[in-house]
Amino acid sequence: MQDGVKKLNLKKLCTTRSVALVVDVAINQLVWRFEGQRQVAELFKFLFPDSMLQLSDEELEIEAKNLQMAYSADFGEDLVSEVRSFRREFRAEIKNCKSVKDVLTLLVSSDVLSSMPELGAACILFSLLHTTSHSLECGA
Repeated sequence: MQDGVKKLNLKKLCTTRSVALVVDVAINQLVWRFEGQRQVAELFKFLFPDSMLQLSDEELEIEAKNLQMAYSADFGEDLVSEVRSFRREFRAEIKNCKSVKDVLTLLVSSDVLSSMPELGAACILFSLLHTTSHSLECGA
């Protein structure tokens, strides 16, 4: 009888450890994914209409420069001046925007995308990164 109890306790212990290991792996993956999303959101946050309107000139330039440096293979140094010019010229219209997609739509509908390709690329890249991470999380 004692031999059966030892087998049962050993099986229970292995099952408990296995479950704990699976839970630990799942938690670490979630932390890793959300940290990555947080970093992306932090880099691109100045593209959101509310942020674009609320940041000071200096803060806006710092945020744009941080994105340009983080993605230097994708963005040139013109990103900073394009963001600054866009906000100055379209402040009233930006107030009607609710998302980065709306900012991109404003660039296109105002026929200034060709004059602000770096800003347009930043909006597109954010949309792609956001869509891709959402698709990965949903298993699509």
